[in-house]
Amino acid sequence: MIQYTGNATRRLLQAAPLLSFVVIGFVQCGKQNVPVEELSRARKEIEMAQAQEPKDQAADLLTKATDTLLEAHALLPDAKNEEAAAKGVEARKYAVQSRLDSAPTYGVSLQEKSAAALQKADEAFAEALARDDFESARTLHEEGTAALSQAEGTQVTPDQRENPFTDKSAAMAQLGFYQQAFDKFSASAEASERARAVSLSQKSDMIESAAAVEAMLAKAKEYGIEKYDEAGYKNTAALLVAARQDIEADKLKAANEKIVGAEGQATALLETARKGKAEDLAVEAERTVDLAESDFDRATAKLSAADRVKYGEYLKASREALDSSKSRLGEEMYEESIQESRESIRLSMLVREGSALSARDLARLEEERKKSETTKTEPTEGGRSYTVQKTRPAESLWRISSKKEVYGKGSKWTKIYDANRDKIKNPDLIFPGQELVIPEE
Repeated sequence: MIQYTGNATRRLLQAAPLLSFVVIGFVQCGKQNVPVEELSRARKEIEMAQAQEPKDQAADLLTKATDTLLEAHALLPDAKNEEAAAKGVEARKYAVQSRLDSAPTYGVSLQEKSAAALQKADEAFAEALARDDFESARTLHEEGTAALSQAEGTQVTPDQRENPFTDKSAAMAQLGFYQQAFDKFSASAEASERARAVSLSQKSDMIESAAAVEAMLAKAKEYGIEKYDEAGYKNTAALLVAARQDIEADKLKAANEKIVGAEGQATALLETARKGKAEDLAVEAERTVDLAESDFDRATAKLSAADRVKYGEYLKASREALDSSKSRLGEEMYEESIQESRESIRLSMLVREGSALSARDLARLEEERKKSETTKTEPTEGGRSYTVQKTRPAESLWRISSKKEVYGKGSKWTKIYDANRDKIKNPDLIFPGQELVIPEE
């Protein structure tokens, strides 16, 4: 048996341009009947056989085809055209037989590579992020599989294999189906790689989605979700960690599934935390209002008339805020209920602190407060000043932030607090007449 080394094939491919030139030269010099077609077909068949990565017997047949074609070219200078033509046909036959032997293995190999590329594109969530290329890759893979099945179902007899160029031979038909499969699988792999590249270019968007869910979870933790559903909180946090690991591994489809799941869980957890926090604060607010009323009743006799009016208004406003908190709680407006409860507690604490002081101490405190309030606050660069108003219910950072001319959202009250920490020791305690800095958004 001939041992395949590939040397003959390499010699043919290296000599091919020169051989083509020699053939053309013979034609131009008047040498008639040069078997150009036979030699060209043989060369093309050999190139196709080489592309199929032949091994064992297929490799041996390819070597025979190459050597035979070189022999055919060697006959041309002596004008042995008929012998050269016969050698060309023989070389082509060996190349076809090589292809017939290597095609099944090569076809399965390309099918597996196509499937692997499609799988990687799918893991990168290409079905959603690069739909056109992904669908094209999937269709091409299916068409390649169908062509491969047709090739495998085509029966080639030993006689047809030995004489592949006869009209009744199924050999060339089978190779035609195999070639269709090769082309489809190769095109599918290329489309999958394009789809995957497009998908991975959008990793940053998925990272932002994960960050948004993490922010929801952080808000739930701020409201004390671990008190209400610790297991749910830990499970969701773990799901987000796994999603980020999938993103790092370019498995965007799996990451997206985890992020979507975590988002649903985080939304439910945040609602649970808000509800629990709203209920707890409503209870605390009611207790604080009751204590404030009791303290105010006991201190009424020692308070000045002005203080009785002031703290009486605070007490009334705290009760109104409590009623509003309960109403919002019943309407499942938990965020609003939380803020009303905090406002009620703030006002109640003002009453309790005022009721616990003597009239003399109150007078001194008011004097110090008025003195500090007469000092105007200069707006910081890019900000403006705001004077706390005397209203019922009393103003709070949340209510100020909610005003359309400020931020229009109560949740941004922390911006005001951060800009005025030098004059606000407790964000729940602000007083009419205070000058606050309102930073720009």
